[in-house]
Amino acid sequence: LAAVQGGTKYGFINLLGEWVIEPQFDLADSFSDGRAVVKLGDRYGYLNTLGHLVIPAQFKDAWRFAEALAVAKQDTQYGYLNRDGVMVIPAAYDGAFHFSEGLARVRQGRFFGYINRQGHWVIDPTLAFAAEFVEGRAAVLYGDKWGYLDRAGQLVIAPRFDYAANFAEGLAAVQVEGRYGYINHQGDWAIPPTYSNAGPFAEGWARVQVGGAWGFVNARGQSMLETGFKPFAP
Repeated sequence: LAAVQGGTKYGFINLLGEWVIEPQFDLADSFSDGRAVVKLGDRYGYLNTLGHLVIPAQFKDAWRFAEALAVAKQDTQYGYLNRDGVMVIPAAYDGAFHFSEGLARVRQGRFFGYINRQGHWVIDPTLAFAAEFVEGRAAVLYGDKWGYLDRAGQLVIAPRFDYAANFAEGLAAVQVEGRYGYINHQGDWAIPPTYSNAGPFAEGWARVQVGGAWGFVNARGQSMLETGFKPFAP
């Protein structure tokens, strides 16, 4: 099912474009783990795939489920719900984000850390900024430089980058001195920093910018021109 807008309200259609759940919500998100977050008035709740409101619209904010838990806001704080609507991790955080690889990044005051599914701190909230875990690594900001932690909280790639993105297909785009390249899980350069901009790898290719032109490179840093595909073009 897909969430779509019909008139001023949102509902859900099937693959044939037929309404399965009629437009009746002020906002709606896609289904995840058999639940879809919807907004009624100024509160959020969750539907099942039959269109039943199985978690009442009682939250000030709510996110889709990830790894069977969803971020929800009560009063001014965020916690985590299970699929039955039980707040299994109490609303005690100033900011909260999806679980990924068994850990969720949360914010206390100005600083970020990571909790496990029991709500216990695994990595204390001492980070200026933090991203989700992907491929066993999370990009984190120390002062004004980015590095990477492993799931045990060990700094496995030293903070030496001006920007660092999530890993994808074994490589991560990072920036040094205004140029982007790609590193591997050990922090070694796989593709030197020669690009004006760079995106994540998907199906063996990453979108990169050279001057004013965009194109694609593979994990060896070869452009499509070098591999027989269409060359870079403005």
